[in-house]
Amino acid sequence: MKLLLALTQIVIVVLISVPAAAQRLLVDVDLYWKPSASVSDLNLNDVNKKSTLMIEIKDFRTISPLTRIGINLEEPKNFLPVDTETNIAQFVQTHLSEELSRAGLQIKNLQPDFILTGELKEFFVKETDSYQGIVTIHYILKSKNKTFWQKEITASNAKSGRSYKLDNYAETLSDTVMDSLQKLLSDPEFKKAFQTKKEKS
Repeated sequence: MKLLLALTQIVIVVLISVPAAAQRLLVDVDLYWKPSASVSDLNLNDVNKKSTLMIEIKDFRTISPLTRIGINLEEPKNFLPVDTETNIAQFVQTHLSEELSRAGLQIKNLQPDFILTGELKEFFVKETDSYQGIVTIHYILKSKNKTFWQKEITASNAKSGRSYKLDNYAETLSDTVMDSLQKLLSDPEFKKAFQTKKEKS
């Protein structure tokens, strides 16, 4: 009985001494949408809600591997990766479309009045003593192949939380995309261009 108790204590000590991150790396994970902000927080004053709009995000990231969306650098010599199987461009496109739709804009994928293309250049979280997210998208607003407006928008977001947790990476990235959306909808030149009537066929 004493031997069994001693072995049990040894196992417990070993499990406690092994870092949680060493037990399971965040690789091949499914990224999910987890914003702490909502569309009700967005600036929707003077935003056109009559014309139809299609969102199209293209992946222009240069990071290698392209599956990498984050990194834990609390111990720089022993960094921990965050890699996903999720299609990042599709992920951003889907959730931008959904959030704009919730905000009252008319999202339409067939013959829209306008197409808003986004060239995704950065989509990443660096974790040190906090989670620091960055998303850079070069937006281009077109109608009938004519460009009405374009601008590169970089949004950043920082959060605190328990170390190397997928929830915290997902929330930081989601909120950073929401920050990008806030900057887009607050841009006076975008709102002015989006009010422009489409060219006749």
